[in-house]
Amino acid sequence: MKEKAAFVQDPPNEKSWPVAYTRIYALIPRYLFGGSLFGIGWALTGACPGPLFTLLGNGFILYSVVILCAVLATFVHAELRHGLLH
Repeated sequence: MKEKAAFVQDPPNEKSWPVAYTRIYALIPRYLFGGSLFGIGWALTGACPGPLFTLLGNGFILYSVVILCAVLATFVHAELRHGLLH
């Protein structure tokens, strides 16, 4: 169950904003899912996401597909981010 509470800086002024806190047990499934998805992608490519461009530059043309999918996933996330829990 998510329990959120809003706290505002005291005294309120034009730079104050509400801060939402979530209990840690509500975050665990999100991190397990996201970490598992990231780990599966890492395992399928067989490479750390960082040196993908280096691998591509060294002639491993197949990694261009991985880079293309990563860029596509970034755009998909940008379109769906408003409906996702952050």
